[in-house]
Amino acid sequence: MQLIGSRTMPYARERVWAALQDPAMLRKTLPGCEELTPSGEDSFDAKVTIGVAAIKGRYKGKVRLFDLEPPRKLRMAVEGGGGPGRMRGEGTVELESVAEGTKLVYDGEAATFGPIARVGQRLLRSAANKLLGEFLSRLEQELGREGESERAS
Repeated sequence: MQLIGSRTMPYARERVWAALQDPAMLRKTLPGCEELTPSGEDSFDAKVTIGVAAIKGRYKGKVRLFDLEPPRKLRMAVEGGGGPGRMRGEGTVELESVAEGTKLVYDGEAATFGPIARVGQRLLRSAANKLLGEFLSRLEQELGREGESERAS
C-alpha cells in the first residue's frame, strides 16, 4: 500500500523539522501513541493502540530515522506487531520552504500481515490516510500552541 501526499504548514522549515525529531511532540501528536521512547540514535520504541474497521489492537514497534539531511529530508522505517497482526513500512519525508511556511511531502510504502491484512487494501489505505491526516493536523496545532506560549513569555 502506497501513501503519498503533502501538507503546507504556516511554520518555518527548521521548526517543523525539530518537531519531527522530538519524541515528546511525536507522542502527543501520533494517533493512539501511548509510549515513544528513544532506543538509540535516531530510533524509538513505540506502543500504539489503533483500530481499523472492527479490528482494534495494541502494537509494539520500532521507528528508525535515517538518511537525515537536516532540515530538508529524512527517511523513516517503521515495523510493529500485536494481536491483530503486523505491519512494516518505509518512506521519505521532505520539507520545502514555501511562501506560506513549510510544505511537508511524504511518500511511503506499507505492508500488513495477519488478521489486519484481511480488512482489505482500500479500507486500510483509507484508515492510514485518515491517521496520517490526523497526525499532521495535531502536529500543526501543537506547533501553534508552542508559538502562542513563546509569545506569551
